[in-house]
Amino acid sequence: MKILGLIWMKLYYEKIYDIYMENSDMQRIMKSSVIKTVVVRLTSDNVTEFEIDSSIFDDPFLEAATRAVEKTKTRKHGIIRAVTECWDKSTPKKQFLYNSYWVLVNASCYAKAELLREKFKTQTDVDLAKEPLHGNVK
Repeated sequence: MKILGLIWMKLYYEKIYDIYMENSDMQRIMKSSVIKTVVVRLTSDNVTEFEIDSSIFDDPFLEAATRAVEKTKTRKHGIIRAVTECWDKSTPKKQFLYNSYWVLVNASCYAKAELLREKFKTQTDVDLAKEPLHGNVK
């Protein structure tokens, strides 16, 4: 009798386990990664490429621009223009223009972002903080 009870219990737990595995996240198909090669131009002589997984990041261009800024963080006098250019290496004619103020904020460079904002505002009377994150060139 004990053996039958143990067998029944084993079958019962195996069935529960099978049902759990059918519905669990472990059995769901994961999104395949889509790696984009994004080119970022901070200045005319500072152009870099980054491999970005677009299945992880909602905006792979912002992520690449942020990485480019983080790469230049260590430089004391790193020059960053008000507009950062980004494009997919496979389609270089379709460029996206990012507001460098927001890229700096995304890279946690708040002091540099405010410095850029102040200098740009005194030269053009345009507040970068009130401008959109990005636009695209057609």
